[in-house]
Amino acid sequence: MKKHLGWWMVAVLGCSASSSEPAAVAAVTMKSTSSSLAAAGASESEPSAARSASSSVMPSLERLVIRDANLQLVHDDPRKLSEHASQIVRAAGGFVLDANMEATGTVVHQAVMQLRVPEPAFEQTLKALRSLGGMREETVTGQDVTEEFVDTEARVRALRTLEARMLALLERSGPLPDLLRVEQELSRVRTDIERNEGRVRYLQERTHMSSIRLSVQTSQAPEAIERASIAQRFESAFDMGTGAGVTLVQLGIVGVGFALPTSAAGALLAAPFLYFRARRKRRMQAAVA
Repeated sequence: MKKHLGWWMVAVLGCSASSSEPAAVAAVTMKSTSSSLAAAGASESEPSAARSASSSVMPSLERLVIRDANLQLVHDDPRKLSEHASQIVRAAGGFVLDANMEATGTVVHQAVMQLRVPEPAFEQTLKALRSLGGMREETVTGQDVTEEFVDTEARVRALRTLEARMLALLERSGPLPDLLRVEQELSRVRTDIERNEGRVRYLQERTHMSSIRLSVQTSQAPEAIERASIAQRFESAFDMGTGAGVTLVQLGIVGVGFALPTSAAGALLAAPFLYFRARRKRRMQAAVA
């Protein structure tokens, strides 16, 4: 049983050596020359099968292209144009990945948006965005990732096969050190599977959803915007000062209006007391005289 388990470990780990990681194979001692030949044959069969599968799929597979666009427009109101661009993208089935606006004071002079739209709606969305403002610059790029996608999928299938063989080995009884080596190699293989499957998902998402970077600027020079902003600040400060003065006058009027009735009422209440006090004082002076 020990000899049989050692042969299977050499065969399985020999398959992983074909993916440029021979360290795991070196950790296992080959039991015989026939086992070594069997491992070498197993390690060479899977990559060649993956290459033949890749070559057979490539001609019939639809090309996978990542398309990106950089669109720069000129508009008097970048904020308003950004809102219209968001509506266009959402109507096409896309979304706004991020947006950033730069302003001097209260004047927005630049807006930058990162948009994602479905690949079938890429050209139509670009056309609609162009009509929102004056064109300054446009760049469209494409990257064909068909070969990388096919190779990565084939690598995932080969790693899945290797994973299944290692799981079968762990179900057999054998020396503990050999089982530990298989578990270590299984962990490495599963890490490779997750990494390659993540790459496949990324390629699928990027080829299905194209990216558009929209940049909108005003036609005014930054110096003119700065001067306009300074004038607006002075105007705002003057308005605030005028408003504060009016408020103080209003408070004064309210105070006078409150003080007059209060003073009159106080005088009426104090008049009898003052009268009797003065009368008493005169009587006392007469008595002394």
